[in-house]
Amino acid sequence: MRLVTALEVFTRERVAELIDHGEPYIDRARELTVDFKFDFDLTRALVGKSISFGELMSHAVPLNGVADLDKVFKSLTEKPLTSLLNGVHDWVHVEIDGDSPAPIVADVDEMKANLNLLFKARHVLVHEMPETRPFTDDQLKQFARASFEFTHAIDQAITKLLYGNYPLTQIEINQRASERAQQSKQDLGALLDHVNPGGTSERLKKAQAVWVSYVESEATFLSRMDMERHEHGSIAPSIYWSVADELTKERIAWITRSYGEGWGPLD
Repeated sequence: MRLVTALEVFTRERVAELIDHGEPYIDRARELTVDFKFDFDLTRALVGKSISFGELMSHAVPLNGVADLDKVFKSLTEKPLTSLLNGVHDWVHVEIDGDSPAPIVADVDEMKANLNLLFKARHVLVHEMPETRPFTDDQLKQFARASFEFTHAIDQAITKLLYGNYPLTQIEINQRASERAQQSKQDLGALLDHVNPGGTSERLKKAQAVWVSYVESEATFLSRMDMERHEHGSIAPSIYWSVADELTKERIAWITRSYGEGWGPLD
């Protein structure tokens, strides 16, 4: 049944997102039950980074029923499914539309029971090939509602868990992107002070000046942002600062790796 397929795809995407977010989720992934064998194609995909570690793990976990869903999310979030979903509301509807924070899932146990019936119905259809379908029209509606509630609530719960009270308006999004970029800039400055005390390396100064110019040009190009005339779309600042943040993090990683590998004196 397509509802089960949609649930599986959605769940694997959220599992990959959690693991690829980093600690503590990547460490908790060791608790997952996985079944895969490394062959040439899989190893090449990992080395070539065409798939992430989270994607690998998410596609190896069994998802054959609510018990599996519960185990996966409990392993990664350290919360049983019932606790994870209880009271979860739609952050956007509350903050933007002014709705009351009504729970997405009114009865988590009922939702889980309907999902269990859905998985069982899929099993019967696929493996037993019955002459009549193993569910009623009313049950099908309940399956659809339970699937919607589960995906909606999990999406809100995981997003809140990873990103907190994330910005919703474009102004807030732009501000958050700017703050992240400024923090990365400070981290880079601290690293440069560490590897080049007193700023004595003229070569590093020149290289850094060229790099700063490159970041500004690249961010301006990709965001189509006109810093002088301010003629750009409302999303442009977010793109600009996100590009600057990503390039700065790459610069930090490069300098850290180069310095750690002992490439010799900086001056």
